[in-house]
Amino acid sequence: MMSKNLADLEIPLRFNNYKRFKGDNEFVLKDSYVYFISGPCDTGKTSFKDVFAILQSGKNDIDQPVTRGEEEGFIETKIPGADGKMYLIRHDFTDESHNKFVAIDEDGKKISAPGDFRKIFNYTHFTAEEFFLWTDKADGRKKQREIILNLLPEQSLTKYNELDQLELVRYDERTEKGKIKDQFIELCKSGRLNEDEQVYVDNLQEYKNKLSGIQERLNKVSTTNVQRSSLESRQKELTSNINNIGVTINNAVSRYNTDLSELNSTITELEEKLLKAKERREALQNQFPLEKRKAEDQLANYREDLGKVNNELGQLPSENTDELLKEKSQLEASIEIANTIKARVMNLNENTTKKDQAIREYEEMTRVIDKIREDKKELIASANLGIQNISIEDDYVMIDGFPFKENQIAKSQAIVIVAKLMCVINQSPIQVIGSANDLDWPILDKLYEIAKTNGKIMILDQVDRDATDLAVIGYEPKGLLGNDAV
Repeated sequence: MMSKNLADLEIPLRFNNYKRFKGDNEFVLKDSYVYFISGPCDTGKTSFKDVFAILQSGKNDIDQPVTRGEEEGFIETKIPGADGKMYLIRHDFTDESHNKFVAIDEDGKKISAPGDFRKIFNYTHFTAEEFFLWTDKADGRKKQREIILNLLPEQSLTKYNELDQLELVRYDERTEKGKIKDQFIELCKSGRLNEDEQVYVDNLQEYKNKLSGIQERLNKVSTTNVQRSSLESRQKELTSNINNIGVTINNAVSRYNTDLSELNSTITELEEKLLKAKERREALQNQFPLEKRKAEDQLANYREDLGKVNNELGQLPSENTDELLKEKSQLEASIEIANTIKARVMNLNENTTKKDQAIREYEEMTRVIDKIREDKKELIASANLGIQNISIEDDYVMIDGFPFKENQIAKSQAIVIVAKLMCVINQSPIQVIGSANDLDWPILDKLYEIAKTNGKIMILDQVDRDATDLAVIGYEPKGLLGNDAV
C-alpha cells in the first residue's frame, strides 16, 4: 500500500503533441480513487489510458505517438513510486521513433537507465478487461498463468517450473502408455472369437481323436491292401498252375490213348516187335499211374492252397477308402482352423495381459501426474500471494472460486477479481481497468473500495455520446455495498 493517500494528491498529466492531443494539454486527477476517461468515440480515451502504462513501465509499444504533422512530443506526470517517494516521470518521443524516459525523485535525482527506471514501479502492464478477454483463448490463458506464477518467490517459482516440466514429461509418458493401452484394447476386441470359431476351439480335441481313428483305419486298410495284393497274386499263380496241370493231365491222357491204340495196332501188325512193345507197354502202364498220381497230388495241394487264400480273402476287412480319405481331409482342415483360432486365443490372452498392464501403468502415471499437480497447487497455496483461493488448473487459473475458463465466468465478476489481482501484482499506484460501460453501480462501488483499501487509483474509459470532448471524471461511490462487500 502506498504511504501517501492518493485521493488527497493532485496527480497532473501533461500531453504535448501526443496522438490526438495536439499542443499542450493538462489534466488533473484529484479527490477520488476511481476515474472515468469519458467522452464520445474517437476522442483519445484509449490513448489517454495508454499513458499510464507507458509512464509506469518505461516502455512505449505505440506506433507513431507523435501527433500527425508534428515532429516531437512528450507525456509527463508526477506520481508516487513503489517506495512511496514522489517522482516526476517524463517520456519524450519523436516522429522517428526515438524514445527517452526520465524520472526525477524528490531529491532531484535523475533516473534514466531502463532497468533502474522500471524498478521505480515494478509495473506489469495489463488491464482487467484484457485479463478477462484472455480467458477465451489458450494463448491468453497462458498469459494469465504466467502472471500468477510471477507472484511466486524465486525459489518457489523454480520449484514450480521443475514440477511443471516433470508434469509435461510424465504427461508425454502417459500419452504413450495411453496409445499402447488403446492399441491392446483394440487388439483384444479384434481377437475375440465368434460363435462358429468358438465351436472349432471347443471341438479341437474331438477332431484330433476322430482323425487318429481314421488314420488307424487307413493304416489297417493299407496293411490289408498289401496282404490282399499278395494273396491275389498267389491266387492267380495257383489258379494258373492248376489250369496248367489240368492241361498237362488232359494232354497226357490224350497221348496215352493215342499211343495205346498205335501200339495195339503195331502189335497186331508187327509180331516181331511184340515183345519189345509189350515191355514198353508194361513200363508205360507202370509209370503213368505214378506220374498221374503225382500230378493229382500236386493239383490237390494247389486246390487246398487256393481254398486257404480264398478263405483269407473273405476274412479281410472291406473299407471305402475314398470316404475315409474325404473324412480325413475334412478333419485335418478342422484341426488346422482350430489350431489357428487357438493361436489367436493365446495371442488374445497375451494381449489382454499386456492391455491390463498398460492400463495399470497408465493409471499409475495418472496418479503421478495428479500428485505433481497437487504439489503445484500446494506450492501456490503456501506461497501467501496476497490473493485468496488462487490456483492454476490444467488450462486455466482459478481465483476466489471463479474459473477463468472459456465461457465460464461473467465479465463483471472477472473485473472485480482481476482488480484485486492487479493490486497485488503491481506496486505502481495507477491501475488501468478497462471499459466502464458494462459495469453496474455495485461493481463500480466494489472497485472503489478495492482501490481505496489498497491505496491505488483505477482508470476506466466510458463512452459518453452526449459529450463533445474528452473529460476526466472522478467517481463518487453510490453506497450500495454491504460491510463485507470487498
